[in-house]
Amino acid sequence: MRANTGRYHTLPSCRLYWSLDADVGVELIAKAMSRDTFEEILRFLPSTDNQALNKDQHISLDEAMIEYFGRNGCKQCIRNKPVRFRFKAWCLNSPLGYLATFDVYQGTAFGLNRHYEERFGKGGDTLMILFEKLPSHIKDIPVRFYFDNDFTSLPLVNH
Repeated sequence: MRANTGRYHTLPSCRLYWSLDADVGVELIAKAMSRDTFEEILRFLPSTDNQALNKDQHISLDEAMIEYFGRNGCKQCIRNKPVRFRFKAWCLNSPLGYLATFDVYQGTAFGLNRHYEERFGKGGDTLMILFEKLPSHIKDIPVRFYFDNDFTSLPLVNH
């Protein structure tokens, strides 16, 4: 692993930051944390080679139920469900279950972009609005969307 604290002081190994040699060690780092503590923390942090990352992103669209018993106009009551009183949120998730972006369903107020609704239907409208909210570094790579038939329309699939 190559350590880099900035463009002015790069060392070939992290361990060298704690070196007692004046031309290599970094006193600020050595005083802030012991080398052993740093290495123990580093053991539990995942690391990835960004050059080896997959160049396409898989994202799924689905709803999430947020249980709620207070008063609110957006709350829904659906009988015969495990969570009867809830908010519904539309979510874009990674295959590992990380939430990329979401929006709480607010009835007809959700589809504010009439252009998307006219072009792709209500389900496509939801997907396109959430896609706009994704960070640009995700939108800049090829994205494969997975969604159920509630969101499917021929114009959306073609798009």
